[in-house]
Amino acid sequence: GKTTLLNALMKRTVDLGRADVHGSVKLNGTPLPDWFPSIIGYVPQFDQLMPGLTCRELITFSANLRLPAGTSQATIESHVEETLAQLGIQGVADSIAVPAPSMGSRGISGGEQRRVAVALELVVKPQLLFLDEATSGLDSFRAESLVRSLRAYAHGPGERLVVLTVHQPSPTIFAALDGVICLLAGRLAFHGAPTDVLPFFSARGHSAPMDVSAPEHMLAVINAPEVAALVAAGDWLPVPDKAVAEGAVVPDKETAGAESVMQ
Repeated sequence: GKTTLLNALMKRTVDLGRADVHGSVKLNGTPLPDWFPSIIGYVPQFDQLMPGLTCRELITFSANLRLPAGTSQATIESHVEETLAQLGIQGVADSIAVPAPSMGSRGISGGEQRRVAVALELVVKPQLLFLDEATSGLDSFRAESLVRSLRAYAHGPGERLVVLTVHQPSPTIFAALDGVICLLAGRLAFHGAPTDVLPFFSARGHSAPMDVSAPEHMLAVINAPEVAALVAAGDWLPVPDKAVAEGAVVPDKETAGAESVMQ
């Protein structure tokens, strides 16, 4: 459901089999303008890096291809160096990311490849950045480091919004998010700040044990059969949130931040 939601928000053509996607995507209550795709960056769940190029070459290629025409080479190089530093991959900048079949090298690690995939988008500084399973393949330290980098980007100069899907975030990653959207079978089960999770579920009779984190508790509660049935029937959320729940539409967000879609 998470990947499908991102694809629907970006109006990407996807094969959904028997599923039917309908409805509309609006920005601050108005249909998306024609220029909207130009401000979006997207990091798919599975990395697709061109073989035989170094990390620096890959990121530079993305910058040359997508930054506005007339951008100076000095500016491009500055963007590339800044992005390498942001994601902590300066040490492998001149290493082959994915070796071509004729090469004997192993290439960089899977976690480093994941960060290079993110760098391909960050280097063009999109106003809206979608990441599908951004922390997949990363150890806890690298995953938390990446999320900190994304949070810093979201709260940087200008109006920026980062939307990432995660499956089972650590408490540290969860706390770093500005907002959380939790889906169950395509339905909205929660939307709010990470600090709202425990009060939200406690108010519905599901207080968290002392040794259970907020994300663990939320996922455990919504997967309980009686709660899942309420979510499926649209009777779980309070009335003000039901308009958001219908069609699992991400609400308008006036301030920049890092928002996560969980399932």
